[in-house]
Order: sequence, then structure tokens, then C-alpha cells
Amino acid sequence: MKIKFEIDNSLDDMEIIIRSNKVDKESEDILSILENYKKDNKNIILGYRDYDIAPIDVNDIYYFSANEKKVFLITNKGVYETKMRLYELENYNENFLRISNSEIVSVKEIDKLDLKYSGTIMFLMKNGDELYASRRRISKIKEYFNI
Repeated sequence: MKIKFEIDNSLDDMEIIIRSNKVDKESEDILSILENYKKDNKNIILGYRDYDIAPIDVNDIYYFSANEKKVFLITNKGVYETKMRLYELENYNENFLRISNSEIVSVKEIDKLDLKYSGTIMFLMKNGDELYASRRRISKIKEYFNI
């Protein structure tokens, strides 16, 4: 088996291509390893607090908030900083929903939506925090929830 690694600056994301003259046990094992790697790494985000680094399960995250060029994850264990950017987190998990330029919520952690404010949506999170959707994201949010 040959392994080749190429750097291509035109790509937005990593691309893995497996070429073989047949499907055999070895190629199936490689595909299985890659799929498991992809699944395992989508469940954890590294959180930084002071000099500590903690693996944070995505199920423990209430929401992400950007402030002063830093991105914070608000969890049931406290507030952590992440090195990831909001645009990377937006599609990281199917339960994450972008509600403004500076916030992404975990849909599973929404306690209720309040639509009574004129033209905006207030999200009451299960931890008690209130977040507001930006006006330009309202249509996508309503579409997401079929409102």
C-alpha cells in the first residue's frame, strides 16, 4: 500500500481519496477507521480555561458566544474558550443553530422561544440565559422550526 499526502491550498476542507483495484478487507478497514474518526471527533470540542484544557462533550454545550475576537462555549460545567471560529462551529453538529453574528445555540438546550418582541425572537435557554436572534437570521430560524 502506498500513502501519499498533498497540500492543496485551493481546498476548503480535507479530502481523502482511496484508490484501489478492488474492495477487500484492508480497504473496508481503512474506511471504517476514517468513519469512526470522523464520528468520534464531532462529539468533543476542546475548551480552554486559564491553563487547563478540557474535552467538552457537544451535549454539554448550551451555546457559543463570540466576544472581542474570542469564541466562548457556555456549558453546564462553566464557560470555556475554544480556538474554533463560529463559522466552523455553525455546521459542526446538526443540533447547532446560528441565531446572530456572535451566537450559535444548541437546539437541544432551548427551553422556549418568545416571539412577542416586535420582529425578533428571544431564546430562553435551559440554563436561564436569554439570547436574541438578529433580524437578518429570523427567516432561517423560522424555517428551521417551521414557524
